[in-house]
Amino acid sequence: MRLLIDYVPVNQMMFAWKQFVILMSTLTVACIAVATELDVTEYGPTLIGCDRANTQVTIDASAQLDPSCTWTRGFKITASDVLFDCQGAHIVSGNHRYGIHITAPADKALSNITVRNCHVEGFLNNIRVTRAGFRKLTEGREYDHAYTNIVIENS
Repeated sequence: MRLLIDYVPVNQMMFAWKQFVILMSTLTVACIAVATELDVTEYGPTLIGCDRANTQVTIDASAQLDPSCTWTRGFKITASDVLFDCQGAHIVSGNHRYGIHITAPADKALSNITVRNCHVEGFLNNIRVTRAGFRKLTEGREYDHAYTNIVIENS
């Protein structure tokens, strides 16, 4: 990359700066108009409501649980860049295998997953991280698609 710096008279530089500010203002207004047209009102993680408390929920984007109910079927996290915040909710079962199951096929990497503020109990594995098909990988290829930065906080 080459950076070319040239002398510009002050009056031309001020004119160029004003054009830049006007352009940026126009772009900002255009972005706000597009957001309004698309009715973009939700920012941040999706709230999973109590209506799903008795079903296993697959999570592929950041989500929060409604902490006012007891969750009985567990959760499966299948994507990278996910923040799963239980907000103190209870995930309780006596006869299911996984409370929170972080999993993906062996040929898919997972990274940047955080599970936080979950009270999990009564499952065979309260929190489990697996790779489907891992044992079938060719020797020496086990870590071609690694899992990285999986964090369990206050759970």
